[in-house]
Amino acid sequence: MSDDDDFFDGEAFGGYDDGDDGTISSRRVRRERRRAEAARRRGDVLGAKGRRLGHVASAVGVLAMLAGLASAIHEIAPGAIGVLKPVPGRWIALTAGVLVVLTIVLIAVARHHTPWQTSRTSVGTGGIVALLAAVLLLVVGVAVGILFPQGIVKEAVRDDAPISSTQEMKAGLEAAGGPCAGGWTDIPTSGYPGIASASACMDTTDAYAVFDSPAAAAMGQGLVRGQIVGLLDDHADKLPAGTEWRLLSGKEWMAFGPRQTMEKLQRAWGGTLATIDVDGSADAGAAAQ
Repeated sequence: MSDDDDFFDGEAFGGYDDGDDGTISSRRVRRERRRAEAARRRGDVLGAKGRRLGHVASAVGVLAMLAGLASAIHEIAPGAIGVLKPVPGRWIALTAGVLVVLTIVLIAVARHHTPWQTSRTSVGTGGIVALLAAVLLLVVGVAVGILFPQGIVKEAVRDDAPISSTQEMKAGLEAAGGPCAGGWTDIPTSGYPGIASASACMDTTDAYAVFDSPAAAAMGQGLVRGQIVGLLDDHADKLPAGTEWRLLSGKEWMAFGPRQTMEKLQRAWGGTLATIDVDGSADAGAAAQ
């Protein structure tokens, strides 16, 4: 080999050798390898974090789906889930909504922590499926709750009130709310066809009415409620402050009084319990037993 060939030989300068001999090129190669390894490790860390967040998003999505299912069932058949009977439907729907939003946030964060080299479509897939199901169930529950406030499937209501005897009706109310020391006051019902009897006790602020038939009860309950509330309003100065009023009704009867009394009476007679104000407005969301 000539001197010129030796001059152009890479080994004369050591700058073109890819070996690990400390030359500029080999140092550059090692630096690039270290950078690639560091990037790979960062990708592994981010990928693992993204996968963990994806699993959490899936778990929260399942909870959102269950809450949405509970909301739909509660609105369609209010008595189907015993533990949820006293819970307002809006609280169940709100819980499902919060879980839906949380699932969306977790899916977004999980995908943000997924390296660009990795396919992000697989991250949080379970959470997305559960999220879609939760949203669908929540929409169904809210729609049914708006269109059918009383629900679509109604449970059978027990009705054991002794409507054939006014004395037993009064005795039942006294057993629930205490004795009527001042005696019962009969409410005039001559102007209301279909009402068999109605009476009130000022001592315990209880009242009841019995109707001739279920059809008469459906038409006359509002009128009798007005009479009862008017009678209580006339004695407002004798009423305990802060009393919560309830209306308990059956097929051919209704009773009115403080919450504790009506809840106890419901356990004895059955019927449907509703919140009622002294101004006569009743809450449509009634509890049946």
